[in-house]
Amino acid sequence: RFRMDDGQASSLAPWIRILPSEEMLKEYHVAYASDNVLETFAALPLTSRVQHWKQSVCDVWQDRKSEFMDVSFDAFKWAATILQTRVFRPPPSFSFMPVADMMNTSLMPNMEVYDSLELEEAPEDITNSPASASSNMGYYGLLPLREIMPGEELTQAYCAVDNSERLFRCGFLLPGNPTAVEPLSRTSVEAMCRQAESLEGPRDLLESLRALALEHAEAA
Repeated sequence: RFRMDDGQASSLAPWIRILPSEEMLKEYHVAYASDNVLETFAALPLTSRVQHWKQSVCDVWQDRKSEFMDVSFDAFKWAATILQTRVFRPPPSFSFMPVADMMNTSLMPNMEVYDSLELEEAPEDITNSPASASSNMGYYGLLPLREIMPGEELTQAYCAVDNSERLFRCGFLLPGNPTAVEPLSRTSVEAMCRQAESLEGPRDLLESLRALALEHAEAA
């Protein structure tokens, strides 16, 4: 994105242009939650993880900002948040998968992300690198589970993580998530929600945090 801002080309330009901006992320992602918001929801297990993550981003920036040239801290935090929300983790490797990272889920997904796909040897592989064609390394693969009709939404199965992890990693809650969150006492949850009524902040983010708090109470 920074090369594009400088008028340079990038092979990832079509994907980068549709990534959420910093302004958009501030509306819903916990990475941009204010100190007041985090203090109000301090009883949530999510909160300490967010605080630790934000501090680690600051620490990395302080230690290595001389390497980042003209990249500001705000731009660095944006990139770290995009990495958090979009990356596919090992195995086999950390990867970005444009298209796959935009898919919703459903009860009967029509696509599958395979994390151990191996390509048959060929003179040149998909990266046009003869050396890697015979390396027998694994690849992520995005393949249909059945015939897909024109105009049909592509959906995939999400990893089995609870909504605390879902909100931390991706910035949203999964309705009807079968993976339960850690139980919290209803008393502490009700206190958080009452205090949150007077909070000023992004509506989508506050609603997600309140909904997550209630889910913790229901798990008790």
